Amino acid sequence: NPYTRFIAKRTWQLGGDWDLRSYNRLAWFGDDGYSAKSEIRFGESLAKDWRMDFTTDLAWREKRDYLEVAESASFTNIVNERSAISYTLGAAGTGADNPEITSYFIAADYRRNVSRRLIFVDVIPELSFPKEENFDPHWAITLRLELYFQKSVSRHD
Repeated sequence: NPYTRFIAKRTWQLGGDWDLRSYNRLAWFGDDGYSAKSEIRFGESLAKDWRMDFTTDLAWREKRDYLEVAESASFTNIVNERSAISYTLGAAGTGADNPEITSYFIAADYRRNVSRRLIFVDVIPELSFPKEENFDPHWAITLRLELYFQKSVSRHD
């Protein structure tokens, strides 16, 4: 499945501890067609070990041809130099012409650097309220393992 991808990231310092971060990705995959993803994060450090962020996520895929949107607020606690916990509250939806909320969610993401900035583990319990289930609560847990195969990992990613 051949593909091509373009990624652009940028951080702007807005004064004080406030910053604006932008992550944008345009891609083409042979089997799936074009896609676009954008994340805009506006936040500040609250204290030495705490950070607050407001995030807008947008995603579009040619194969489905509709827009996915998520708005969230998160508070991140840096536990130590290798661990952090992010507490997030948000809503997700679809559509540009007829936008609708499809889910509300609350999550806690515990992230741990297991080995010299090369191996990371996340444990993410989440409570969501999906529209397709009449907004009744739905529990989930995600376990994620990330391996970085590069010379260095930027501290700003």
